[in-house]
Order: sequence, then structure tokens, then C-alpha cells
Amino acid sequence: MKLYRIAEDQNSNSYDPYDRVYENMLHKIRRIITSRNYTEKFLNNDKKSSILFTPRFDKNKKNILIIAGQHGEEIAGPHGLLKFLNDNPKLLEQVNISFVPVVNVHGFENNIRNGTDDTYTNFFLNEDRSIRELGYEAQGLLNHLDLLGYCAKDGLINLHEDSTAEGFYLYVLGDNESSIVQNMLRVGKEFFEFKRDGNYSDNDDYELKNGVISNHPDKSFDDLMKSKFHIELVVTIETPQVDAKIPKRAEAISAMTSAYIQGIIK
Repeated sequence: MKLYRIAEDQNSNSYDPYDRVYENMLHKIRRIITSRNYTEKFLNNDKKSSILFTPRFDKNKKNILIIAGQHGEEIAGPHGLLKFLNDNPKLLEQVNISFVPVVNVHGFENNIRNGTDDTYTNFFLNEDRSIRELGYEAQGLLNHLDLLGYCAKDGLINLHEDSTAEGFYLYVLGDNESSIVQNMLRVGKEFFEFKRDGNYSDNDDYELKNGVISNHPDKSFDDLMKSKFHIELVVTIETPQVDAKIPKRAEAISAMTSAYIQGIIK
């Protein structure tokens, strides 16, 4: 695994701010949150695992969890989270924001969808909604499920991309007519059109209407978190991976994430 290497000199012309070097991602995040009393926790208790960043929890503030990089090829999720952290210092002061910037480190570094040993890193439930046997990355999340539930007590947002979409959309578990969801859709449309309405099949069958897949129990991590911890509103962002450059997708993800969090704390 190509972990913990630093890319080209950041002052050189060859430096790529949207690279897949995990250590670069961590370095940028640590630089942003250096004065904010964050704690880092390896979810698999070894240094090749994903990391959960948690703030010093203030009981008077709401707890929101952001997850990114479950599918390794979806690069704009982690970089969208990075942009959100950099551009929203006031929100970091107003909310207890915890985050996992890259769940699937192996896939992120190698530009492949699945994790170690080609295992799924998202779908966690069997047909009877029991938890299935999992690979390394997904097991890391499940090892700390109660902690993640505490971090997501008031909200969970998951940052994904769709490699086949010609527009963006949201998976919504909760009130898809809420002002929060409607504002996220409005913000997203500043960057992309909605993915076309219709019935689709991607690991599961679902209906998409007006940019939303509403309350679809897809047996994913989000579905598990919603049902186990009774989180009021869980949203997954899906940006069009092949139809726009990374900076635009990352900016859209950052803006929609900000809209979600601002809505939760109103």
C-alpha cells in the first residue's frame, strides 16, 4: 500500500492539489484543525486504517458526522470535505463536527472502488437486516459503531459520487421535503442539473424524482446508522463523477455539506 508518502514539492509546477496521496490529505486536514482540539482515532487500530477525527464535544452544541471516501475511486468526496473544513471555520466553532475523510484508504490511493482484498466498503446489511461479514474497511466502521452513532446524534452526511450520472442527486433518509433538503438541492443546482427522473438499478432498485431518492432502505452504512441511532435526517450526496472536473465537484460537495449543517443547527 502506497501510504504516508508526500507528493511533489507544493511550490513546484507539478504539485496536484487533488492528488490521491493519503498523507497529503491528512497533512492538509491537520493544518486546518490544528487549533481546534481534535482527537484522531484509527478505526482499525493500525496505521493503515481510516481515521475518525472528533472534536472536544460541547454538550450545548449539536453532533454531526461527515463520512467520505467509502468508494475509493470517488475522489471528490474527500476533497470536498477538505474544502468544507477550509472554507467554514465558523461552522467548526458552532457544531461538534466529527469526520472520517477517507474510509477506504486502499481504494483512494489506488483509484479503485473496493477496499483491501477487493471487499465492499459500504453495504453492511443482509436481506434480513442482520450485519454481514465484512472486509477490513467496513469492519473498521463497525468496530466503533456506537462512537460513530454518538458523533452523528443530530445528523449524518455521506459524500459520494456516481460514475454514470449526468447530474447530481441525494439519497435522503428522513423528511425529503424539509427545508434542509430543499436548500441542499437549490445549492447543488448552482453547479449541476438533477440526474434524470426514473427507475434505476445500482446494487438495488430505486426511484429517483426531482433529485432525490427518498427513504430507500438500501442496506448501506447510512441505512444502518439511521435505523440504529434514530438520526432524524441522513443525506448522501452523489455528484456526477465523469461529467465535471474534480474542483467543481469538490466545491459542490462542500457547498451542499455547508447547507446541510447550517440547516441542522437552525
